[in-house]
Amino acid sequence: MTGKWTLTVRVAALAIAGLIGLAACTWTQRGAGIGAGAGSLIGGIIGHQSGHTAEGALIGAAAGGLAGALVGNGVDQVQARRRERENRATQEELRQRIDQLEEENRQLHENRSAQRYSTPPPAQPPRELTREELLQRLDQLEEENRRLRGSRPASPRNVSPPSTVEP
Repeated sequence: MTGKWTLTVRVAALAIAGLIGLAACTWTQRGAGIGAGAGSLIGGIIGHQSGHTAEGALIGAAAGGLAGALVGNGVDQVQARRRERENRATQEELRQRIDQLEEENRQLHENRSAQRYSTPPPAQPPRELTREELLQRLDQLEEENRRLRGSRPASPRNVSPPSTVEP
């Protein structure tokens, strides 16, 4: 009884370690591992009925691993398409926000006095920026927009005329 218990604990520990190892894998790899394990179990049972347990387990593992890898690969492809679609949407939203801020900043620059602000608005960024570059550009434009909105131009009523001293 003790020998069976030790064997059961070892098999359970090995199965748990295998499942933990699968957590860091792609769905293709997970599918292959799970399919191979299930296939070897089923193949071993079927092979045992005809007196060829080991051969049945090997054939089942190969067939199950292949089937599992194919299913897992399909899941990986669906997830990759979803990520690409989400990334494209996010980049398009970033580009639209950048365009809005650039237009708003250009208008704010135009409304300021040429003497007070001599820096022209920044040029349009290239269209093919990475997501990180788009986020960085967005941060720059938002900071510039806050700076421009926070500074009010001096109105002619608030400016005191230069003092003249008559001789």
